[in-house]
Amino acid sequence: MARNSKISLLINVILVLFCIADRVNGGINNGNNNKAFPHIVFIMADDMGYNDVSYNDPMHQIPTPNIDALGLNGVILNRHYSTHMCSPSRAALMTSEYPIHTGLQHWVIDADEPWGLPLDRKIMPQYFADVGYETYMAGKWHLGFHKSEYTPLARGFDHHFGYWGPYIDYWDKTFVKLDRPYNRGIDWRRDSTIMRNTNETYATYAITDAAVNYIEQHDKRRPMLMVVNHLAPHTGNEDAPMQAPRSEINRYSYVQNEKRRNMTAMCAILDEGVGKIMKALKEQKMLENSIVVFISDNGAPTVGLHSNMGSNYPFRGQKNSGWEGSFRTPAVIYSPLIKKPGRISFDYFHITDWLPTLMSAAGIKLRSSRPLDGIDQWNSISLGLMGKRREMLLNINPVVGWSSFIKNDWKLLRKAPEANDKWLSEANNDTQFRNEASYVQNIVNSDAQKAIGKGLNTFDVVQTLRRNQINCGVPRKFGKGFKECDFSKTKQCLFNIISDPCERYDVSSMYPHILKQMEAALKVYEDQVVPSLYQPTDPKCNPAYFNNTWVSWNDPPSVRNSFLVTMGKEIY
Repeated sequence: MARNSKISLLINVILVLFCIADRVNGGINNGNNNKAFPHIVFIMADDMGYNDVSYNDPMHQIPTPNIDALGLNGVILNRHYSTHMCSPSRAALMTSEYPIHTGLQHWVIDADEPWGLPLDRKIMPQYFADVGYETYMAGKWHLGFHKSEYTPLARGFDHHFGYWGPYIDYWDKTFVKLDRPYNRGIDWRRDSTIMRNTNETYATYAITDAAVNYIEQHDKRRPMLMVVNHLAPHTGNEDAPMQAPRSEINRYSYVQNEKRRNMTAMCAILDEGVGKIMKALKEQKMLENSIVVFISDNGAPTVGLHSNMGSNYPFRGQKNSGWEGSFRTPAVIYSPLIKKPGRISFDYFHITDWLPTLMSAAGIKLRSSRPLDGIDQWNSISLGLMGKRREMLLNINPVVGWSSFIKNDWKLLRKAPEANDKWLSEANNDTQFRNEASYVQNIVNSDAQKAIGKGLNTFDVVQTLRRNQINCGVPRKFGKGFKECDFSKTKQCLFNIISDPCERYDVSSMYPHILKQMEAALKVYEDQVVPSLYQPTDPKCNPAYFNNTWVSWNDPPSVRNSFLVTMGKEIY
């Protein structure tokens, strides 16, 4: 070979290596050690409150040993913030943008409304697919489906098992709004195939089984991204909201409140599913190179619309409010790739951070044509370094008139008066555990702990969870400037959210200079708010027109017929 040809070949090889290095972007530094891209499993509960997992509840009322095992062997994110409602949280997770930047800041996308997450946004599965991941979703979508181009298979997921809308009946998989003139319609699919006659399978079991099947059939030569969005413990339809198998409900007879007992069964079944996923990853020899995350999409609705008796204790407020009970959620992450596991992180972590953090953990350079609000926090999680986030816009909702914003130690809350702005959740008094040793033994016996394969010391677990507890403290006297936040008397309140996480003390009059700084910082975001994409109900959606099925009703008939089939046959 001529000298010039050899030089040319060498240059081409070097260029290829540079391209690969740029794409992987430093796998050694962020913990992947240039191994194959890790498998990522992201599990999200729906309307699970902060105190609805055992590790956050001193009484461990709801048994969640598998979720607890993830956190105790990985990292518990003590200050994890989601957004205020279902669709905004899912949009923030998928795009790494605040809802004010995507038009989802006001409300959820109801099944009969013709709008969705903007199509010009690149979302999580598309980023991972770009570097060779196979992408799966099991469970809830809730980011729009009036046209098929808004649905999971058109937005980067190779496979989807579950439902498109906000919620369904746990047994017959239908969705209905009792105040709307529509038929009850089925919303349950495997990819493009509508599944009927599924009454024998409880939805949480079915979603878990789908996730396990995805793991078992996955081609191990490719990395896997799997998002598991559970229905539980969100309520079902309004005519049968709290649903769980009677045999499971009966296991929790120690829970005195009947509705809370049903909620306990719903959460416990979800937790068992987390264990089954961990067991499947272990059996398929995937766990050693996997990252598993569990969070809730928002706080629980303790009272009112879709109330599930979930607990946000000790925080104030609930889902769809500006209070901590709306945003601060359970969150844990487990991975053998974490260099310093077995920790509690007290750093701020926002749901928008997951996309850049997980891509960094995989050694993938995140390239976006849009400015993103998420922050790469992998070094904080893996190495225990100080987190990078110093402020979080929790939301601005101009339609309702409230805003919620955190910067450093401070939280500014602007909110119109409403009935549900108090402390709606109480401490749990019921438990099935005789002592802490029996609680720890329950974790040891879980599928997740067995898959992880490490021992747990009762003393260490007790000390860890003691550090994790939120301490609202005995009400302190701040002096002359102290007052309780009362929105019937004021338009905004300032809290020191680190020393006062339960938002008892409005200190705006004590720190006018801090208040001024917070107002200026919030004003920057107020100037960025895009119009809400919310659209009113469209009667053309009526499932009665489509064989009692929820479909992409604004598609041309030819598109609908090719995209939606039942048992391999057209349904129209």
